[in-house]
Amino acid sequence: MKYLVIDNFIDESLCKNLVSSVKNLESELFSENIIHNGRNFISCTSEDFLKLKNSNYFWKDFSTFLESKDFAKFSFSKLDLKIDSYEFINLYKSGELFSFLKNKKRYNAQNINNLSSKRIIWFLLLRFFQRILLNLRLAKYFFLNKNPLELLFDFSIAQNGYSLPIHRDTDARIVIFLIYLNDVCENSKGGNFNIFKLKENKEFFPKNPNPSECSLVESIPPKMGRAIFIDGSMDSYHSVDEMINHNEKRYFIYGSFTSLLKRNDSIDHKKTEKYDTEFNLYE
Repeated sequence: MKYLVIDNFIDESLCKNLVSSVKNLESELFSENIIHNGRNFISCTSEDFLKLKNSNYFWKDFSTFLESKDFAKFSFSKLDLKIDSYEFINLYKSGELFSFLKNKKRYNAQNINNLSSKRIIWFLLLRFFQRILLNLRLAKYFFLNKNPLELLFDFSIAQNGYSLPIHRDTDARIVIFLIYLNDVCENSKGGNFNIFKLKENKEFFPKNPNPSECSLVESIPPKMGRAIFIDGSMDSYHSVDEMINHNEKRYFIYGSFTSLLKRNDSIDHKKTEKYDTEFNLYE
């Protein structure tokens, strides 16, 4: 397990501008993508995120920074990870999808209960063809000595009730990061990012260990401009304790440099369960 906390990773002024621009569009952009009992998100590949970037130059510039090779090099170097064996590509973020597949992104944001039977069938067909196209673009990497990586991230808003149990991240995530965009109120409880290790050395690393098997290494409270980087190894255990009595929502970026071939040298499936990455969130 490797992790690093960096304060003032982005300055206070940028954080405030990013948050204020979202608040102006929050009712339009965030609807039904609720996960983990109180986290709402839009993925970097969604039409809503594109709308956010196009409406505000702070978000456009910040996204450009995150997607730069310099940010990738920085993230890997800070965790002492080699970057040479990876090739950075845009697959899910590619603007080259056939025009008929762009219609699928509109369906992604809708509740399936609101779609007619014909629309559901059309959605499933689009998803089928999209995955064929994605796999065709990846096919060449099976024969090359390169591991294709893509930065996949989302912008999230968390509120009271949000929590995450102790877990490691999914197999395809090589480097994971969080960037907090605002502070939390003084009288609130929970919302900390907690780092754990197993109490005993084991030959097997469960993806969701029992809390009784773990000891706390560090509890990291959210703070404006604070960034947390963590490697995607099978013992990189972390959690978020439940947010209680928060008067303000928590705004943050969650992302990872993700192996599109699901190759992660830090994961040995003889020592841990398979844990699939939810690529469908970015389709």
